[in-house]
Amino acid sequence: MSKTGTALVWFHRDLRLADNPALSTAVEQCAQVIPLYIHAPEEEVPWVPGSASNWWLHQSLRALQRDLRRYGSNLIIAEGPTLARLQFLTHVTGATHLFWNRRHEPALIARDSRIKRELTDSGLTCRSFNGNLLSEPASILTGQGTPYKVFTAYWKACQKRAKALTPPLSHITRIPTPPQNHPSLDINTLDLLPRVNWYAGVEATWQPGEQGALDRWTRFLKNRLPDYEDQRDCPGSEGTSRLSPHLHFGEISPRQILWSLQPQSDQ
Repeated sequence: MSKTGTALVWFHRDLRLADNPALSTAVEQCAQVIPLYIHAPEEEVPWVPGSASNWWLHQSLRALQRDLRRYGSNLIIAEGPTLARLQFLTHVTGATHLFWNRRHEPALIARDSRIKRELTDSGLTCRSFNGNLLSEPASILTGQGTPYKVFTAYWKACQKRAKALTPPLSHITRIPTPPQNHPSLDINTLDLLPRVNWYAGVEATWQPGEQGALDRWTRFLKNRLPDYEDQRDCPGSEGTSRLSPHLHFGEISPRQILWSLQPQSDQ
């Protein structure tokens, strides 16, 4: 299949190159791909990120930018309002497609629905994907088509769905990039780092970014998984995976984790 058009890949909380359906679809279908991050925390009200979250985001964006450059691409950094910025970037880049992985906070569902509607009406091909959940909320329902109200029944339905798990998408190693450079902010201009350096201990303990997530998961599988059943209720111990911030920023996907736990004969 011949590839045509230019795709904007709008990164949210999916800051990785592996198992990223929006990025993989763009690379598969379009002749040129432009990765993009738009900073608009005011659109997340009432869940505006705090200073610790902002510190992590700064580091994770840096890591993603390095990874993209390694494969011949770059990350455009912009600030909101998101719809206006996407309309502008669509115009200056000549984009024909917009791909992103969905978020599920109510305020962002409403925002992204409006964006998809308005940009589709303007002629852009818009597609969103499930990039961060094993199953989206509305996909697991009772036989009557309603949400589960009993956890045990819901859990059994989730387990059935997990048996049909598909392999994670491959790590992207080549991104067809337009020959011209497009304007981008420096990550520092987002002012994400706290003005007081209280985060030295965090910096010494954590490695934000896709590689940091994969390294932490690999160490847990190798050294701590056998102790998980006994130590999982002790978050201060090394018996837990400590993947929560990596999952929050989408540096590793739930599907990658679950797939790596499957017996080798099932893979």
